[in-house]
Amino acid sequence: MKFLKYLKEEFVGSRQAMSYSGGNDIEFFSNPTSKEMKTVVTASPIWDNIRFYVDSKKKKVIIWEGGCLHKEAMKAFNSKLIKNFNKILYGTAKYVTGKMEIESVGGKNSDYESLMKEYHKHKSWLPKYFTNMDNIPSLLDK
Repeated sequence: MKFLKYLKEEFVGSRQAMSYSGGNDIEFFSNPTSKEMKTVVTASPIWDNIRFYVDSKKKKVIIWEGGCLHKEAMKAFNSKLIKNFNKILYGTAKYVTGKMEIESVGGKNSDYESLMKEYHKHKSWLPKYFTNMDNIPSLLDK
């Protein structure tokens, strides 16, 4: 658990990306605090969920408001991510008392084997942000 000391929360900034919530400036948070999770949930007047992805190389969880689709957000945040989109651990979550509860993981074109490797590689530090990490394998089966 020593690694948890090194996880750094930060506001990453705002980027231009298409959102079904109506706005074009999307705020991104890296390794979010509880307060930042609440900010993201209330950012969209339509969507009450949080979208996220795990940056496995930098050991970061990146979140943004629910109206901006994953591919759009990743393209705006880091366009290099798109070429490995099907191997990135991403999904939607809801805010539950200081953490996020994962509702869905990956998409229909996701590489199940790669996502399971990502899950096992990062399951020691991700519970700092998610309440239900043990549910990821069953969510991937859907």
